Amino acid sequence: MSAQVNIFKASTGFNNKVVKERLTFDPQAGVAALEDCNNVLIDRTGSIVTRRGYKRVAEGHFHSFYPANGLDNSFYAVMDSSLVRVSSKNDGEVEIINIRKGLTLDAKMDYCTLGNKVFYANGFEYGVLIAGEDYLWPKNKWPGPDSTASFEPTPPGEHLEKLSGRILLSRGNLLFYTEYGLPGLVDMARNVVRFPSNIQLLASPGGGGVFVSDESKIYFLAGQNPREWQMSVVTEYPALNGGRYPRLLPASLFGLESDSLCVLVATSRGPCIGFPDGSFFNLIDKQVDVHDSTCDNGTIIIVDDSLILQSGGY
Repeated sequence: MSAQVNIFKASTGFNNKVVKERLTFDPQAGVAALEDCNNVLIDRTGSIVTRRGYKRVAEGHFHSFYPANGLDNSFYAVMDSSLVRVSSKNDGEVEIINIRKGLTLDAKMDYCTLGNKVFYANGFEYGVLIAGEDYLWPKNKWPGPDSTASFEPTPPGEHLEKLSGRILLSRGNLLFYTEYGLPGLVDMARNVVRFPSNIQLLASPGGGGVFVSDESKIYFLAGQNPREWQMSVVTEYPALNGGRYPRLLPASLFGLESDSLCVLVATSRGPCIGFPDGSFFNLIDKQVDVHDSTCDNGTIIIVDDSLILQSGGY
């Protein structure tokens, strides 16, 4: 009596690390790797389903999306040369509310949330959003005794992140950090770290430190106090410019048995996650061989807690 062979019941996903003749296949379980796939989603059970479609709901040149803090079903974006809030309606349509006009054209916006405030900057213009309203970036004065520090108002950064009561911002290859509790004050001479090339991403997994990517590598600056940072290299390839998921995510979302939160970033070799201890993992490199991207910019999103979409890295 011949043995039953399950031709197909589930998939482990796309794999181009090995030649197609040697792709993994379990004839008893009917589980196979895919040599090619297009426009499909492989769910947690290994089933292959057609990816959901989409429809156009607004016209314009959009970029630099970020969730609107405290405003349900809304997000901030840059449309042409304006900062806008896009609000989703129950019928799937959207309402676009203009917040600020006259931004530098094509300058990518970055954001970070501190309390109930969303700080934004694009290297030229910057400000603070509170409940969807636009305010000037604060200008703090040093509250302590007389100091010889080179205090200046915080300049508009190209990339932003928060860390333990401070705002981190980059300009070119320089990473600045504000004084503790004073987002509008920077010691421009001492509150700075220099990198070999222009900074493309800042991503903090929490109080443990911050991941920083320049144009060739990703680094981890360990520690809550910037003046005590310890730097290490975590990858020999860079993150994509601005390719950071805006919220921390549970590690269990990626099949890891950990209670820790992590950051999700887009890199030139696919999506990666980073943890507060500085550990950093590529989510696809065991199965997918991705050549370094020639695209400078990218973004990364999650759909239905199961589908990671990265642009610019393939």
